[in-house]
Amino acid sequence: MHLFSEKGDQRFLILTLLMGLFLSVLYAITYKPHYDIHQMLERAHQLVEFGHLICHGNASSAGMGKVPGCLSSLLVGLPMMLWNSPYAALAFLVLTQAFALFLVVDVFKNYFKKSSVLIFIFIFCLSPWRLSEVYLWNPSYLFFAVAPHFYSAYKLLKKPHLLYTALHVLSLFIAFQIHNSSIILVFMSGFLFWK
Repeated sequence: MHLFSEKGDQRFLILTLLMGLFLSVLYAITYKPHYDIHQMLERAHQLVEFGHLICHGNASSAGMGKVPGCLSSLLVGLPMMLWNSPYAALAFLVLTQAFALFLVVDVFKNYFKKSSVLIFIFIFCLSPWRLSEVYLWNPSYLFFAVAPHFYSAYKLLKKPHLLYTALHVLSLFIAFQIHNSSIILVFMSGFLFWK
């Protein structure tokens, strides 16, 4: 990132990212499986072993039925087609979180000083909240939807553009297939459209 052109900033950034990766791996290899993980792995198993794409997500803990759509089956199953292990899905999950970080930093650098952006990266990478989301359950993938929603909203704030409008709508579509809490993004989008 050109924002971090000084050697000290680059060292801090690399060290932070490596510590975040190390702690993500540590969390991923020590988590305790439970019902949500079994639901995710069962759908991935159906895809990997039999080629069956299950078009619903986990059962909602709020009693709202199953999350609709095939996306969660694909997010877990496709990496496991390359390496038939839950660790493949966890590695891909960490990549989606890194992608989310990149998008958010790309927006933040336009509003905050470099030191504030570095502090945000440090907090994001090393916060127990983010680390606890290196876990195979639907909310862990919300980074993958929320960051493009935020990024496209920022771009649309600057000027209307078909590509960013499509990304904004796609982020909502992705979020709906990940977790029921994504309804919040619809309200946010409506408010942003209104304003």
